[in-house]
Amino acid sequence: MTAVLQQKDSTMSHVLYLTFELSNKKWKLGFSNGQKKRIRTLPGG
Repeated sequence: MTAVLQQKDSTMSHVLYLTFELSNKKWKLGFSNGQKKRIRTLPGG
């Protein structure tokens, strides 16, 4: 018996958008895929 390898081609591409707002007291990080956005605030460093 011979094994056959199959390959699926995909033209989908994924994008991740990033933003940074940096200061001494806090850092804001923004993430988005173009549809849903998330913002995280962290202590500055």
